[in-house]
Amino acid sequence: MMDGGTVTGRSALPRDVGVLLMDMGGPASTADIEPFLRALLGDPRILRMPFGFLLRPLLSRRIARARAPKVAPRYEAIGGGSPLLGGHRRIAGALEERLGIPVHVAMRYTAPRLPEAVEDLRRRGVARVVVIPLYPQFSTSTTASAMDDLARNIPREIATVVVERHGGHPAYLEVMVDLLASSRAAAPTDAHVLFTAHSIPESFTRRGDPYVSEITATVQGIADRTGLTATNHSLAWQSVGPVGRWHGPSWEAALVRLHGEGVRALVVQPLSFVSENLETLWDLDIEMRRRCDTLGLTMRRVPAPGREPGYVTLLAELTRQAAAQEGWS
Repeated sequence: MMDGGTVTGRSALPRDVGVLLMDMGGPASTADIEPFLRALLGDPRILRMPFGFLLRPLLSRRIARARAPKVAPRYEAIGGGSPLLGGHRRIAGALEERLGIPVHVAMRYTAPRLPEAVEDLRRRGVARVVVIPLYPQFSTSTTASAMDDLARNIPREIATVVVERHGGHPAYLEVMVDLLASSRAAAPTDAHVLFTAHSIPESFTRRGDPYVSEITATVQGIADRTGLTATNHSLAWQSVGPVGRWHGPSWEAALVRLHGEGVRALVVQPLSFVSENLETLWDLDIEMRRRCDTLGLTMRRVPAPGREPGYVTLLAELTRQAAAQEGWS
């Protein structure tokens, strides 16, 4: 398994090598919200509790049933469903064109699931697969869950290698720096840079989850390359849970603090998503912007990297490196 380190070499890849891009997925329509939430909460990496194998199925159904009607208006506001799969498929198409080998997308909780994606790769002659979870930073609730899915569903005759993280890779940081620079150029010169990332429970971190430290390292890497000082950038968290202690501050609390300190302009850059999704298009573009308007703050949001040429180049280089380390090229 790989951690997305320095890449060297551009050796050609054999015809039987393919790439699998993995993520958690999202509902294609409002009718899919409850099944998506039920699958998400049914994952023992997500809903952790004593005797979870007994309680989790019941709780996941109950929570999903109660939560779906509350979430539905948010998806309706961004077009009726999650754009995540479409964004990832555009990345896959650009990567396939770059590498000249099959590239497929597999989702953890929605279609296309892993068995379907693997079968598509097999039909295209793939016997060895480079797996890249599209989570830049490693978490037991995301990347490790994807690896659980692999362990259960990859046939033994197919060889795999996993690129576990890439949020600290210099090429990833340069992509994020370039995106940030474009947004800052269109914002007031004194705009505060607010980085955001999806939160996780503090209990996950106490049990060894490296996600929060990797997010802060990504922030520092961007700040160092951009010349940001300790006073003109900060980090806030999205989707801070209602139960237990989660990493904060929430973006809501951060806005109040920054406004109180005299900040009047923001450039917001999300760090834990590579394609646009509910947490960028609703949480930031609609909900955060509405709150900024109330406070009298101007806000400009940095887009997710998506199929930016630099990001596709990074994925291609990580694929070549992984294949080379396994002796596949």
